[in-house]
Amino acid sequence: MEKWRAKWQALQPRERLMLIAMAAVFFALALFMVSVAIRDGFATRAAQIEAYREALVYLEDNQSRYLKDRMATEAMRERLLRADPKVVNSFTVMASELGFDVTVTPKDAHRASATDESGAEEQEIEIVIRSVEHNVLLEYLWRISRSNAPIYIRRLDIRQAGARMNNPSETMLTASLTVVSYRLKE
Repeated sequence: MEKWRAKWQALQPRERLMLIAMAAVFFALALFMVSVAIRDGFATRAAQIEAYREALVYLEDNQSRYLKDRMATEAMRERLLRADPKVVNSFTVMASELGFDVTVTPKDAHRASATDESGAEEQEIEIVIRSVEHNVLLEYLWRISRSNAPIYIRRLDIRQAGARMNNPSETMLTASLTVVSYRLKE
């Protein structure tokens, strides 16, 4: 300590003043930098708190819709898991109940989409109906659309096949449709 005091006394008064001023400037600069860092920290934290508040308000506003969507998604998942793998047979049975024959041709099952990670399978089924009455065809299509299986009618082509010999006023129809059946494998 005496060594430092001797060096201090050896300095000129203006040199002492310069060292005191330099120390004061460094101290003021350090104090300024610390206060700026603290102020920025407060501002950042206030912005985070405001973002959290906005998120909570958004969640509060959309919670019922989220829960409803979640229940609908879960119901669809259950429906896809319970999907009958023999949906092709049901189309044939429906037709025989209505009193006509149909040609049902299933195609190979494949993933529903390239980006789908759920494991859902999509299977196209071609159905050809030859010479049926208008009302019977409509009943068959209505039954297909109302079946419990998760299906989608992708294509429907109906053409006039001609009139019946014994009743020329009744027009017979021929139809071809593509039905897509969905199933979830676990």
